[in-house]
Amino acid sequence: MTIEQRLEVLERDVRDGARQVRRWRTWALGSAAALVAVCAMGAGESSRHIADVIRARSFEVVDDTGAVLARLGPSKGDGSIMLFDHHGRPQFVVNMTSRGEAVLMADQAGRLNRIVMDRDPTNGIVYPDRGDTPD
Repeated sequence: MTIEQRLEVLERDVRDGARQVRRWRTWALGSAAALVAVCAMGAGESSRHIADVIRARSFEVVDDTGAVLARLGPSKGDGSIMLFDHHGRPQFVVNMTSRGEAVLMADQAGRLNRIVMDRDPTNGIVYPDRGDTPD
């Protein structure tokens, strides 16, 4: 092989290498641009999409250990909102019953006491629960 043939081979290899570098650079820049575009579209969509209505049988708020701290849902066929302590005992309850709305709050002994019962002459008086509270 002569020196001229060697130079031609080297020149061809340099041209091929430069062409590959341009291809990889173009591919990398195109991929980066596509990734940025997808992220931008996703970010724009998530802030614009807010559901009008969310439906479920009940909703619960739990702590890091999985203990239920709050529940919004049915209780004995009626709607109820319940707040629990870290032991899972109800501390505050708002419940709809067939006789009206009931608001109950736990005392220091942990018993639920009725605070308000509509359609009841003793509305607003605190007295112990009569057993018609939610589970």
